[in-house]
Amino acid sequence: MDDILKQAEEKATIMDKYVAKEDTYMIIPVRAIDYSSIVLEKNAIYYVKQTPFEIIKHSCWELDWTTYEGRRKAIAEKLSLPYKTPMTLSKEKQIFTFPTKSPTNAECSWIFIHPDVQIDQSSKKQATLFIDFQNIVTLDISYHTLQSQYKKAFQLRTTILSSQLFQSHR
Repeated sequence: MDDILKQAEEKATIMDKYVAKEDTYMIIPVRAIDYSSIVLEKNAIYYVKQTPFEIIKHSCWELDWTTYEGRRKAIAEKLSLPYKTPMTLSKEKQIFTFPTKSPTNAECSWIFIHPDVQIDQSSKKQATLFIDFQNIVTLDISYHTLQSQYKKAFQLRTTILSSQLFQSHR
């Protein structure tokens, strides 16, 4: 995490609002005077004044014209995932993410399903993300919990994409 903070200090741009993109890897909460989140993208790092949860809500609205609450309820009910529910931010752009803790928890990060993001175990109570083989982020979450969250998000992604494929062949 210190590596990410150091890189962010060197090359980050401060933004008032952020909308997730196809190349968003992660949103990390921080406590700073000028910003509340660090967003990691494939080729950029941003400081954002919104909290991670505010970014997720804003992205739902801007990308798919839906509320976080409505989308969360639908996903939770359809897939029986009531806790730490993974999220589709855009069906069209295939942007899927999941929270590391309860979304309302100030320490909650959001990790995006992306081929460049790999997870591994650091210790019994920590997991490591390898992002694009360049950045390493250690999270205070067990590998088991992170892996479980990843599987839920992948289940959501598979369900949405297979549903879209089915509908396009009708």
